Amino acid sequence: MKQRVRRWKAMMMAVMLVLSIILPAKTVRAADLATTIQVTGIEEGCNVYAYAVAIDAVDANGNHYWKYNPEGNVESRVKDGKVDTDDLVYFYMNLNSTMGADDWDLHDGEGDAVVDKTVLHMQYNAADASYSVSNVKPGLYVIAANKQVKEYSYSGNVVAVNYQYSGTGIASIADENGVIHVAAKKSSDPTMKKEVIENGNAYKYGDANIGDTVEFKITMTIPDYQGSWLSDKLHYNIKDSLTDGLTLDVSSIKLEGTSINDLFVTNKKCTSTNITTSTSGFTLDLYGEDVYQYAGNTIAITYQAKVNEKAKVNFDSDENKATLKYSTVASGTDMSDPMQDITHHYTFGFDTLVNGTGSEKTTEITKYGVKTTTELDNKVALDGAQFQLFDANGKQLYFTSDGEYTTETSGTYDYIVSKNNGQLTATGLDAGTYTLKESKAPLGYALDKTTYTIVITPTYNELTGELKNYTVRVNGATGNSITFTHEKLDNGTINTTDNAANADTFGINNTPLITLPETGGAGMIALTVAAVVLMAGFGTMFVSLRKRKQVK
Repeated sequence: MKQRVRRWKAMMMAVMLVLSIILPAKTVRAADLATTIQVTGIEEGCNVYAYAVAIDAVDANGNHYWKYNPEGNVESRVKDGKVDTDDLVYFYMNLNSTMGADDWDLHDGEGDAVVDKTVLHMQYNAADASYSVSNVKPGLYVIAANKQVKEYSYSGNVVAVNYQYSGTGIASIADENGVIHVAAKKSSDPTMKKEVIENGNAYKYGDANIGDTVEFKITMTIPDYQGSWLSDKLHYNIKDSLTDGLTLDVSSIKLEGTSINDLFVTNKKCTSTNITTSTSGFTLDLYGEDVYQYAGNTIAITYQAKVNEKAKVNFDSDENKATLKYSTVASGTDMSDPMQDITHHYTFGFDTLVNGTGSEKTTEITKYGVKTTTELDNKVALDGAQFQLFDANGKQLYFTSDGEYTTETSGTYDYIVSKNNGQLTATGLDAGTYTLKESKAPLGYALDKTTYTIVITPTYNELTGELKNYTVRVNGATGNSITFTHEKLDNGTINTTDNAANADTFGINNTPLITLPETGGAGMIALTVAAVVLMAGFGTMFVSLRKRKQVK
């Protein structure tokens, strides 16, 4: 009997094995899978987090792919498998807020929420001196510690929580006995990042009018210095320099919202600490306690600068460069090589230099006078036409005699003038939409009453802040429009194209006040007859007046 039972069991096992191979297995969806991430190499007392930067999603064809958080160029930051110091600064500052779950769709193609939370707090395990978090769903995670102990900070790791299929089609997480092991890397280096702040958002670039105020931010992560680092010899040298087109507002410099002067002039903790300022930049030397009072934290220096009349135009940018040097040896004088970061700042114009001194001039707009002749070329470039320019809010703009925008209303002009073969130069403008109206026509020509719209649109490299291209679109009242595209090629040259079929400029035409007749034509005959009639009339009037005088 026992042998018969064993025989039946063996037969059933064989049948089950065959069925498992032949019948399609029910696939476990990514949303139903989870694992544990365990990190070693980080001292007790740190705050360690796993930041979800991508989830496992399914497209319409059933193919799986990484669905990246759309904010902050996450894909470009992590797809190479590395997270550098700039990336860490970004994740520290943004993942808990602007990159939260509310800002991107965490569902896969089957409608399931793959990730429950985008920020996972890892717990310390004293038994094996590790940090871990369980129930981690498939996705890409950045592992980072934002509070360090002793003299170390920690480099970030990118961990892929992926799943795999067995030979029978059963899905599981690619881990080791339910755990993905991560070894943290130590670093005693601080980090530094420079950005432009506009409407609460951070960029590596900015565009503005001359006279506008630009806000800047330097973000630094300071290692949690302890032990032998607690000395007045600990030194941070922070330098910020602006090119001629930017004027620093010295009174605006703040660290964590408090005036630099209040912190390090009147209330500094170490006598060696010093700050020097000018309208072109500042240098901040922090020593000892003035540094390690911020140990283990991310801090920000903010300040403002005004775009002045020396601002460069189009591809020729003004720059703001921040550099950081710091102690590399505890209680010593050795300093690191400079760490630097740069932001780029642009103003725009039309009918002007495309890339600074020595470059070609653009010809987006040309003023023409239209002649009523039978000649094939019936237009001539006109100088002396005056145009008023208004911003998107309807504010009239003022200019210097060279067409440079200015905020001054005294001794300046409320118009720009066509010159240099009909060119209508305006510079120092922010990107955006403008309205152009002719206010005075050249002598002998009728005023053009058309309202024109000019739209300047730049495209930037989000990582470097450099201008990739910009377009100038000119629209007329009747729907006629030309878009000019100026693009910087990889070799540094500027390529200009337009979408017009038979024009390389947008022509604004004036017609003569009086149409002059052609020599020998019917017009000349009519003019002669009119002159004879007019002279005859004057003659009759003269004779009549003389007769009246004689009667008296």
